[in-house]
Amino acid sequence: MTSEHQKRDEHNFVLKASQLLNTQWKILEQREKPDFIIREDARTFGLEVREIFLNENQDKGGSSIKQTENHRSKQLERFARSFEKKSDLALHVRLLRKSGAGNVSECELKELHEALTAENLERRETGYQTQFLLRCGTKVWVTKEFHSRWYILNDRVGWVSQDPIELIQAAINTKGKKLDTYRNNAGLGP
Repeated sequence: MTSEHQKRDEHNFVLKASQLLNTQWKILEQREKPDFIIREDARTFGLEVREIFLNENQDKGGSSIKQTENHRSKQLERFARSFEKKSDLALHVRLLRKSGAGNVSECELKELHEALTAENLERRETGYQTQFLLRCGTKVWVTKEFHSRWYILNDRVGWVSQDPIELIQAAINTKGKKLDTYRNNAGLGP
């Protein structure tokens, strides 16, 4: 199951790919297996989005780093839903944590809650921006917006392989095994 933030990221990846390929893709549908149904001129096709990570291991459920990032993301997502439900706010919150900080601690979330509450964001105009440093060393940027977006900046950046061809080919091979399923689900037949 793909989370809302993953779906939003995938949508942005498709738009950026279309731009970089100098095409005019129209997203007809965002879904699963394949992730998108796309129209380009008179052609319709299914598009599967796949992120690739340096240390992923297909036999053991993928990248251990990505699994840890997903865990942190879910921790923050639960906190965000709870905070925004109680406060009736939509916030764009970015956290920059100390290197090697591990999972998000209850203490860190408590400090974040206290700092956000102290900002009286309910009384601020949409577009209001602030930043602060939590006692645990996490730097936080907050913008009051119309849509909620919370993420840990450390998990959005990483090392880039200088020779990614083997990683890319392995991902293509894995997805290629599901090609008939993607074609059938997209209504394009085998």
